[in-house]
Amino acid sequence: FGTARLGHKLAFSLRGKVADRRFGAARRISLGESSLLFADRRPEPVITYAPDDTDHATQATAGIAYSLASPGRFSLDASLSVTRYRKSIDFASGLQVPEVSDHPVTGSLVGSLFLTRQLTLFGGQVRGFEEVSAAPANASNRGEAPPAIRTSQSDIGLRWAVTPRLSAVTSAFIVSKPYYNVDAAGIYRELGKSSSKGLEFSLAGTVRPGLSLVAGTVLYDPRISGVLVESGAIGPRPIGSIRRRSTVNLDWRLRGGTSPLSIDA
Repeated sequence: FGTARLGHKLAFSLRGKVADRRFGAARRISLGESSLLFADRRPEPVITYAPDDTDHATQATAGIAYSLASPGRFSLDASLSVTRYRKSIDFASGLQVPEVSDHPVTGSLVGSLFLTRQLTLFGGQVRGFEEVSAAPANASNRGEAPPAIRTSQSDIGLRWAVTPRLSAVTSAFIVSKPYYNVDAAGIYRELGKSSSKGLEFSLAGTVRPGLSLVAGTVLYDPRISGVLVESGAIGPRPIGSIRRRSTVNLDWRLRGGTSPLSIDA
């Protein structure tokens, strides 16, 4: 509802999700000592698989969202939602772990401001939640599922319309969430806070008729903070974290974009 210069939109939503996962059922077989210096043939082992373990999770979310927009001037979007989250894991071995139940409240506030015809300033704040994997097999509380963790993301950036069909984006962001891993006592639990600051640069659109480009680089600075980092018990960076990710994708459709044949690189 609204006018040509100022439009409003109000949306209500109900969403449901059911996730079932089967895992486990593996067996370890010892082949004894071996050597790289000569062929070491062994008879094929007789493998009997164990019963599967099952992981069952459900989500039911109710949300409301409001959008305010003035074409060529600005836009503003706000949303709020409440989720009923449940997760249970059933181990064929009979290992008992408690069911997890949580009611996270999430929301977002994002907007954009058109500085010129070609240049747009945008930014926002988003709060969400993520499902955390159950404690691994090497943890003393194996199979225990943590509650849904709360996450937050803030970003601000500029979008430049290089041409009507080609856009360049540069933005700064920070993503924060709890950090889970196994502690010195072998317990899988929250060890601190994980935050990742970063810069993003991208160029996407049509370079010329038939030639499309999607290219970008994201620079990350992942960090962990908390008492265990300050004491030196764990390091200041998450395990397996990366510092840069770059991608370039080209699609060339022959005959100026009218051919059914295209080449990707």
